[in-house]
Amino acid sequence: MAEGADNPGRLSRLLLAAGLAALAAVYFLGARRDPLLAGDEAWYVGLARSLGEGAGYTLDGLAHAVYPPGLPLVLVPAVERWGVDPPALFAYTTVWSLVCLGAVALWLRSRSDVARAAPYLWFVLASVAVFDVFTDLRSEGLFLGVWGLLFALLEVGARPPGETRRPLFLRAVAGAGLVLGAALPAVRTIGVALPAALGVALVATRLRRERPSRTWAVGAASALAGGLLYQVWWKGRTLRFDHDRAYGSLLTMVDPHEPDLGAAGPLQLVERVLDQTAVQLGHGVEILTNVTPLHPFFFGAPQVVLAILVGAGVVAELRRPNPVAGWFFLAYGSILALWPFDEGTRFLVPVLPLLLLFVVRGAEAVWALRPVTPEGWRRLAVRLALLAGVAAAETLARSPGSRQGWAWVGVWAGAAVAAWVAAPRWVRLPAVPAARRWAPVWGVVFLLLGVPRLVAGVVLHRAGVPKFQSDRLTGAVEWIDARTDSGAILAATDEAQGLHLHTRRRVRLVPTTADAQRLWTALDTARVRYLVVPAAHEYPYLRPTGDERVDALEAARPGALDLVHAWPMGRVFEVRPP
Repeated sequence: MAEGADNPGRLSRLLLAAGLAALAAVYFLGARRDPLLAGDEAWYVGLARSLGEGAGYTLDGLAHAVYPPGLPLVLVPAVERWGVDPPALFAYTTVWSLVCLGAVALWLRSRSDVARAAPYLWFVLASVAVFDVFTDLRSEGLFLGVWGLLFALLEVGARPPGETRRPLFLRAVAGAGLVLGAALPAVRTIGVALPAALGVALVATRLRRERPSRTWAVGAASALAGGLLYQVWWKGRTLRFDHDRAYGSLLTMVDPHEPDLGAAGPLQLVERVLDQTAVQLGHGVEILTNVTPLHPFFFGAPQVVLAILVGAGVVAELRRPNPVAGWFFLAYGSILALWPFDEGTRFLVPVLPLLLLFVVRGAEAVWALRPVTPEGWRRLAVRLALLAGVAAAETLARSPGSRQGWAWVGVWAGAAVAAWVAAPRWVRLPAVPAARRWAPVWGVVFLLLGVPRLVAGVVLHRAGVPKFQSDRLTGAVEWIDARTDSGAILAATDEAQGLHLHTRRRVRLVPTTADAQRLWTALDTARVRYLVVPAAHEYPYLRPTGDERVDALEAARPGALDLVHAWPMGRVFEVRPP
């Protein structure tokens, strides 16, 4: 992660190149080999198959307006070539994700303040969180590639002599910006952070004394227009086909995992933002250290340090001629703070290169502001002591038995004592941190912490051990193929998209509610003949669980459900007509 004008030696370059090649090989060898597709991947592949067959953006005969079309479009050639072959599709997506890192490398190389892109890419690939996502059938890699290309374009546009660019070049920048600006939210819905970031960046640069580059302004404005045009089109489609399942409606719920709880109030939303901010800071530490899990105390030493470093790095980014990356990171983080789902470190994978860059920039900025007198260090010691007091009060109020919480109280108290006692010595700390010496140490420790999990992941994936979601589909798919006719209409409490993908039967998703009238209305309206109830996870993603919804159905209409098949991971009922 070293920065500087000096070029690395030949040995250093060879080691970095060999490391990148080895990590890329680990990813390719570690692509998942699940026997069945389930969860999000079943949605993506099902939509790609419909597009390839000329059925439009539909799934199971219904027009779709929840999952954006970016990844399904990329999957169309693979589905046409290999069909629903999980190992081939996982490998295809893994290769795509690795290729997309090349766009991030272009962005890093286009920046004048980054000496080498390779160390950043090395850290990204050495992350266990990135391995878990890239070797799965996910859209995060494609998302990285799109914003990498767009940010590289804007970085080039911000360079002088931007004012003297030829009209042809300006038109090319405008066209590329329009396409990439629309593509980002079309890959992942959280890409709506981009138009917001571009709008603020354009206004902010106009308010500065220096006039922004015309080329940069054209690229940013066209990308903003592309993002807005896509949003208008997608919102119209959502309203027309799937308004009740739009992502926006989930933001206002108390808990989207349990829709029956209803809408959240203003205070509940504020509490969610505070809690989710602490959670995401914890995940940020996890993804930067390859260590997990970390309890989300907002006063935990790693979380506080990360918040300070990233905050300083973002401030430095916002002062550059091209501040889009900083505003995008802030908009992206704001959405995560309001988003009611916690998917672990996965949501930070699409912005990990930004996180790494801002940590480096922030460390440089913070070090430059360090106290240079004993009095300054003692003032810092008082602040640390106050933080220890706040941490102690928070621990007593919310989790008095937490050993990790009290450990962080001790860390801040110890740091305060050390700063007070050692203040005369610390004024002699060097003006420039020894980052070039310590960055390789961080890299080696980071890799060593991740190697056992990377190896375990490769072994697990190559053995074809299925995830819980796909494992519980096996018994249902085999029975449906053998015992039901092709025109039978099914319903499922979960994994409806996976059942449709592998059986070609029409499968409707049972509403997530305990309201028996709504449940029976949904089944009767769709003329469902069989009800599939996959086993619930130990920690159910949705509540009420499938078994609880079956209990509600049977209580409201006794004898209407006949158990016709059971396997260790679920049950199938035949539904008697009313």
